[in-house]
Amino acid sequence: MPRVTANGIAVYYEIHGSGEPLLLIAGTGGDHVAWNPQVAAFRKEYRCITFDPRGIGGTDKGSVVPYTPRLMADDAAALVEVLGTRRVHVAGASLGSAVAQELALAHPEMVHTLSLHSTWARTASHPHLRRQFELRRRLVETGDWPLVVANNSLSLFTPQFVNEHEDVVADRERLRLKNPPPLEGVAQHYWADLLHDAAERLPFISCPTLITVGAQDIITLPEYAQAVQHLIPGSDLVVFQGVGHLSTLQATAEFNRVQLEFLRRHPM
Repeated sequence: MPRVTANGIAVYYEIHGSGEPLLLIAGTGGDHVAWNPQVAAFRKEYRCITFDPRGIGGTDKGSVVPYTPRLMADDAAALVEVLGTRRVHVAGASLGSAVAQELALAHPEMVHTLSLHSTWARTASHPHLRRQFELRRRLVETGDWPLVVANNSLSLFTPQFVNEHEDVVADRERLRLKNPPPLEGVAQHYWADLLHDAAERLPFISCPTLITVGAQDIITLPEYAQAVQHLIPGSDLVVFQGVGHLSTLQATAEFNRVQLEFLRRHPM
């Protein structure tokens, strides 16, 4: 297991492919395997760097609580530095997008392009979103991981996708149950979700930025992504029709195409 010390904690990471470096940041409770459907396609052109975020998988939980997107962004920046990479393309999904925002704001010299998937600017601005994060954190704290996984499937995927592709949903659930993350770490990830607040600073992001969202995302609603697009000058917004929160799984081919086309337009 490749691990390095970054920002005072041991971080597990993997590198696949060659080319310009692409840092992929997973969402709440997710680890490096969350990006497998993308790495399989991106590694042909890019040096894909995936890692387990703080408190998950092979990465230490550290002693700082609560977690914040800025803390987790500093972890990512330290990892990039330790790997000897001075500048990277950055893509983050859900909580990973909040971390990516903070990375671009705190370490602008490091971020060549920014891709924000299923994103939002400030949790406190959206009571519906805040209530979801609070409820899920409380469910995690019960210690009933199977219940958490089953509950999350009903909002991560659209009803139509569950009805038509229950095998895909079940496979993801089995994987999550087979390799359960530390629940303390997942709970802290929800704290980071709750504490995300970058709205007033997003206009300072100047690198090329792609924003995507599923048209039927009931967690990070399309209007949240539209607000981020309005705040980041010159950013692009792509809406995946008929897709929910996990566009990386529900529309893998289309997602990969959009992401790759954006990266190709902005070479280092």
